[in-house]
Amino acid sequence: MNKVTLKDKILIAVIIGLLLFLVPDASANTIITYLIYVAFTLTSFKTNLLLYIVMMPWETQLLTPLGTFFRTAMVIIFLKWLYLVAIQKRSLAVHFQHRFEIAIFIMLGVYALLAIGYFQNLTTLYIIFSIIIFLLFRSNNPDYENLAKYYILFTVFGVIWGLWNNNFMFSEVDGELANRFSGTYEPNFMSIYINLAIVFCLYNWREFNKIFLVTALAVLYSGLLLTMSTTGTFVNVAMLGMSFCYYIYQQPTFSTKLIKSVVTVLVLVMTLGIAYQIPTVYLLTKRIELKVEAFMSGDTSEATTGRSDITEEYSVNRDQENTRVKVFGSAHPEPRLYYDQRKDTHNSYFDLEITYGIFGLGFLLILFSRKLIEAPFMMKMLLFVLFAGASSVSFTSFPMFWVLLFI
Repeated sequence: MNKVTLKDKILIAVIIGLLLFLVPDASANTIITYLIYVAFTLTSFKTNLLLYIVMMPWETQLLTPLGTFFRTAMVIIFLKWLYLVAIQKRSLAVHFQHRFEIAIFIMLGVYALLAIGYFQNLTTLYIIFSIIIFLLFRSNNPDYENLAKYYILFTVFGVIWGLWNNNFMFSEVDGELANRFSGTYEPNFMSIYINLAIVFCLYNWREFNKIFLVTALAVLYSGLLLTMSTTGTFVNVAMLGMSFCYYIYQQPTFSTKLIKSVVTVLVLVMTLGIAYQIPTVYLLTKRIELKVEAFMSGDTSEATTGRSDITEEYSVNRDQENTRVKVFGSAHPEPRLYYDQRKDTHNSYFDLEITYGIFGLGFLLILFSRKLIEAPFMMKMLLFVLFAGASSVSFTSFPMFWVLLFI
């Protein structure tokens, strides 16, 4: 296992410090992002691979005239890889662990060529290179403990940054104006990022410092509540329920300690942010109540916050496609651009159907199910958060969706 060196820890601290100076939609962010490039380049190759993964919740904030930070970071990583392999003769191979990984990779490769050829769109190629970067991390003495620790750290600072910059979006709940926490991007996306970090906290309870974990969980749960994401809340409750059942069955003594700790964290969240949290909890519970009532009365538009209406608009366009596109997909990785719509579908599975067709969606769902069945329990919970959360956001054009399939 390759631990992070002192030099790399200092550079990571510099990167986090620079991230906190970002301001939403500010031109000065370009200069800060370039400074982050410098710090990123100075870290070791193994730490580059680690940072590329754990910084993904910040993707939409790190923009320059060259594109997103990650596309340039990708070039830096591949140049270093070529240098290490060609000049220093290091063995840095990429290995697949299962045949279904190879199948996904081949499928993405075919669709990347189609997307480039028909639409001049490089998003699928970007996803493929992101997967290769993760496979490089996984194939060469991976340090999963630091992966979990730094993902938690970057997500916690993402929540702090969002609160510091008052990064909220307005939403109406039963006639009342509610501020939904957007964090580093948007409330529903942020709830997925936060829930993934919470899983890492719970399943590294014995390995990590308890003060670090309790503090992280307090910040993460504050952020999750402030998103007012009903999907994020349901996913978190379900994940906690399954986790506690697993621990009670496997390790009853440890599960009691963990339950006490999580209850302590939740009490801390409620007391620390009382000015924020009490109105937030009221509006969140009201939002859930209204959605349940709408669902029971058959009002799918209200129950899904208008997502069913958006799906219907996309369905009209999809139904007009020829049989080939319906079966094998459009190959365009961003359905909103393909159909020239103002809003995303807010449903990753519908996105997969539009891009890869009925055949591709069925193929991927079989592979997703197999991965979910075969994975260790912590991985099952990470995948559960991803698969459940993906039902309310358009996540498939983000590398993080695909990278988690290979974790």
